[in-house]
Amino acid sequence: FLPQIADSFRMVADSNDILNAPIVGDYVQQRASLLPKARDNETFVAPLSIPQLPARFYFLFGKPVETFNLDYKDKEECQRVYESIRRDVEVGIDMLLAERDKDPFREYPARLFYETVNQKPAPLPDLFTNKDKE
Repeated sequence: FLPQIADSFRMVADSNDILNAPIVGDYVQQRASLLPKARDNETFVAPLSIPQLPARFYFLFGKPVETFNLDYKDKEECQRVYESIRRDVEVGIDMLLAERDKDPFREYPARLFYETVNQKPAPLPDLFTNKDKE
């Protein structure tokens, strides 16, 4: 419901919203008029934003790429290795995005609630759990 201005902040009100707000608008206009101005007839009022709580981070490390015997002068071989790495990275990103989209504990409030009530860490997405160990 709030416009997102960056990954870590949401804008609650821009300067026009603040200046036109009942009760506080006139006060903010009066206070802003006391500040030095860069241009005549300009009133700067910083937007009101709130920090966004951090979401869970998702990492995936792919298989090591052996390049010891790669001849950097062999453009075709270098291109083949590059394309292989690029495909692997794209597949990894797609997997992470899919896991993130279905993770019920992606957002901090849900994780905090679960961990407070259950007194244990929130479960990890399936991609990050090793089912063979169970």
